[in-house]
Amino acid sequence: MEASTQSQVSQQSAWWASPPARRIAHAITLGIIVWGAIACYRMMTSDRVIDERFRDFYEFYDAADSLANGRDVFKAGKLGYVYPPMLVTLMLPFAKIGIEWAGVVWMLFNAACFAASAWLGGRAVARLLGLPVAAAPALTALAMIVLADKILSDFKMQQVNAAMLLAWVVGLWGMARVAGPMSDGKAASASKHPTSDIRHPTFLVALAVGLATGFSVNLKYIALITLPYFVLRGHIKFALGVVVGTLFWALVPWAIIGWEQFAYLWRGALGGLLQATDASGVRADGNARLMNARTFGISITTACVRIADGLQKPILGPLFAGVLLLVTYAITQALYTRDGQPMWLGRFGRSERAKPRLMLVEFVGLVTIAMAFSPQTNARHIVQMLPLALMLAATLLGATSPRTRWLSIAGLVVLWFGIIFPPAMPATKELRQWWQEVAGLCTCLVIAWLLGVAAVLRERSDSAERLGSH
Repeated sequence: MEASTQSQVSQQSAWWASPPARRIAHAITLGIIVWGAIACYRMMTSDRVIDERFRDFYEFYDAADSLANGRDVFKAGKLGYVYPPMLVTLMLPFAKIGIEWAGVVWMLFNAACFAASAWLGGRAVARLLGLPVAAAPALTALAMIVLADKILSDFKMQQVNAAMLLAWVVGLWGMARVAGPMSDGKAASASKHPTSDIRHPTFLVALAVGLATGFSVNLKYIALITLPYFVLRGHIKFALGVVVGTLFWALVPWAIIGWEQFAYLWRGALGGLLQATDASGVRADGNARLMNARTFGISITTACVRIADGLQKPILGPLFAGVLLLVTYAITQALYTRDGQPMWLGRFGRSERAKPRLMLVEFVGLVTIAMAFSPQTNARHIVQMLPLALMLAATLLGATSPRTRWLSIAGLVVLWFGIIFPPAMPATKELRQWWQEVAGLCTCLVIAWLLGVAAVLRERSDSAERLGSH
């Protein structure tokens, strides 16, 4: 335990843990959020046409106004409402105050979601990696800098991605709350009973994770990816929380707008989802007008579908994507094996909660895979990758070996490159289109995560070796 104590003292005395550094870090994080909010407000108060001033929020607002006045919700706005009933129902009060004031409230809501995600996420990642809480401001500021371009874009688009991000972060926070002391690798020998003081998930923690995840599922179904993970890893209370939270938010509109409207909105939402993969691009009346997954989006899956369509073998698209997903799994398995970490054995319930580093890389991996392979992913959704940026930043700040440090730097560089390449200007329009069509950004997400996995596991391996030598 002596080496571990020395490492903790060293981290506490690091420059990034000093009070001045923490204040600067807080200012950077807050500055990025305020910058985005100001850019959003300036656009809302510009002299552009209304749908350009309020972007996606105009679709939400007009859908709520349509619902309040008996018009077809799925024909609202310019593009049309595409979500399950929850969002439009909860936004009914917005229809009473006018779009100008409603837009300001929505902007402040997004700012609050980003601020909460930054604060909560930084602390959760620090805890899962065994870093002091004093490290949270610095790693958060670094992650926010890497994602600054997407944060600004999301503020301007006035989408729901900030709420989705907060839901992911609450799940990460839940992981940190139930994690016990590290006992993986040779470090287990340092404790006779390595899982003796694991804190089991309380009812309130599981309920918070379930309600947050259920809320995001009722925005975009992709968040349901957490349910099989919780079941497979023995986080049963979290799994039940997700089921309860999803059903709760799915049924809330019924109590507000009645069965008839409730059923109509759900039929339209699910019908639009099914039609999103239709090669003809035809949209039936009464269905949500989701972008066609065969032509829209920047994900690896969409790129595979485009390639398969170009070969006139559309059935091969999902197969190509599945193969790439298996390749990602194989590389991850190889990294686990290299550093002596179990992928399946001893990975359930109480024993699982004694492996906080693995919990971190795998939960962040869920978010990464969801963004990289979802057919509906577009560039503004990448703001939800804050957990990945936080993990890489934390591994860099807490690194105790050059190998870990360089792996972390490589991960951050790949993530940042994917986000900013190519620069937005008229001369790079064709290059940007090509980059999106070949899923360049989403490929960078997967590579950055794999580098993060290597960094986290390598750091654990190095720490275990040092601890064993004492």
